[in-house]
Amino acid sequence: MLHAELDLTGEQAAQVDGINTAYRAGSAPIAEKIKEVRAYVLDELSSDLPDTLKLNEYSLELSQLQSQLHRQNIHHYLELKKVCTPDQAMRLSS
Repeated sequence: MLHAELDLTGEQAAQVDGINTAYRAGSAPIAEKIKEVRAYVLDELSSDLPDTLKLNEYSLELSQLQSQLHRQNIHHYLELKKVCTPDQAMRLSS
């Protein structure tokens, strides 16, 4: 989809595929960990006496993970932008 939207050349498409593969490899474990910690939060919240210390720890861990994922997203975008022509970069941003 991105290939067609940006009208990438074959070389650009290969570079974008590599960037996307690296992004998925880096971001997937973080996203999985976020899901895992969210499940811990829900489990704790559903207990008769939720442990607020645990919930605070989970909250901090989620914040750190979301920050890592956000940095991954920014890095991914910047790597994609390097491959693009100025016109393609504008379309990437929209």
